[in-house]
Amino acid sequence: MTEQVKSPKKFGDEHLIEGFKKVCTGNISDVLEVMGYRSAVHQEIRPIFMPITMVGRAHTIKVERMRREGDPSGISTIAKEACKPGDVVVLACGGYQHGDAVIWGENSATACQVRGAVGTIVDGGCRDTARLRKMEFPVYCRATSPGGRRGTIFTVAHDVPVVFGGIRVTPGDIIVGDDDGICVIPKEIAEEALRRVEAYAKLDQAVAPALREGKSVADAYSIKAGALKY
Repeated sequence: MTEQVKSPKKFGDEHLIEGFKKVCTGNISDVLEVMGYRSAVHQEIRPIFMPITMVGRAHTIKVERMRREGDPSGISTIAKEACKPGDVVVLACGGYQHGDAVIWGENSATACQVRGAVGTIVDGGCRDTARLRKMEFPVYCRATSPGGRRGTIFTVAHDVPVVFGGIRVTPGDIIVGDDDGICVIPKEIAEEALRRVEAYAKLDQAVAPALREGKSVADAYSIKAGALKY
């Protein structure tokens, strides 16, 4: 009997997601900058609880301050129904102004969590923070508020490219969040980015132990010197 030769295993989503769970946003930001990508979203978009970790694929929702003729209705409900396991819901609201409607809370999070979503990032307002913390459902937002005027913002599309916190996000991009903030890794470079981040992280994380052992700052920092020059 001829032995069957198995084809090489291709790394898929699981490899990428598990890999990015093991690295920090600081290392990701450093490496992607060298690769020519700005990845860290605006610093005012913060987690509602810490410690926090979140890694998943972007499921985008576009929110605007006006509804144009022909814009479909019910997009928010449709987008929540469309959540898949491993999704991070990305609500691109373009910021938050006092009096804006709050677009995310316990009910929205529950609707997405039961469908397998692993977190939400909101460039806008969020409420029900105590209950969200109790759910242990990762949420980042620009502002928390009990509420605002209805009819100030409108959900106009989902699963489309958006700009979130100054960073372009395409459906399927990898979103990584920790206590420092959020990084976006474009899906087309995710494999290469993970390889580089893993290599850099090993060197970067060896610096502090070297300092504790009494090495000079120059000697300790030389461990990762040139590591970002590929």
